[in-house]
Amino acid sequence: MGVLTNVAGSPQASPRAGDARRVVRSGSALRHDARPVHARAERQRIASALHDDVSSLLFAASAAAQHAGHDAELSAEELRAALRRVGDHVREASDRLRAVLRGCAPVDAVDGLVAAVRRDLLDLTGRTGIATRLVLHGTARPLADGGDTALLGCLRLSLFNVERHAQAREVEITLRYEAHEVVLEIVDDGSGLPSGFVPAAVPRTDGTGWGWSSVLRRAEQRGGHAELLAVPGGGTRVCVHLPA
Repeated sequence: MGVLTNVAGSPQASPRAGDARRVVRSGSALRHDARPVHARAERQRIASALHDDVSSLLFAASAAAQHAGHDAELSAEELRAALRRVGDHVREASDRLRAVLRGCAPVDAVDGLVAAVRRDLLDLTGRTGIATRLVLHGTARPLADGGDTALLGCLRLSLFNVERHAQAREVEITLRYEAHEVVLEIVDDGSGLPSGFVPAAVPRTDGTGWGWSSVLRRAEQRGGHAELLAVPGGGTRVCVHLPA
């Protein structure tokens, strides 16, 4: 049986949760512990976030600025559009850096992933008003080879895309601890994928697509895989599978 934690928003169960799930208020279902994570794992998490998120955006901003500076045939409107892209990339890099700093708070080494997910969801709602729910199936356990760090990174990249692009009112996160794998699912009720959108394994030359490509790379580096799908009726579903 899964436990559905209403992290923020209405206390009613989500239609996707099913009758077998129990709704509990934030803070009553999952235990917090003050013990810090190991320093090595924390350094790896911070380095990965800075490399995958912040540096990618700064590179995209630099590429857009160089393109605008070297193309003498750009019209005034095209130049303004290029400068807007530079500004957007820099703002996103700033947002991601703040997210890295927020994620530096230590959590328990055993149920650290669940506690960190709940903290990130509360933070998302506090900043944006988007209602969030966390559904937990099975017993949380630490993953080897940086698996917890990878899943948390995938979650943060996905939530960042929801915040910036989805125009969603609600996000539901599901963590399923199964015998041989752990599955992270992020479902929003936003605008969905753009028409004709094709997920790319590497960022595009204009600097877009870095979020999904980073999610995919994190999963594949640890022997897993990830899916990005449109939800019928609107919204997006990201599903990350890692071996347990």
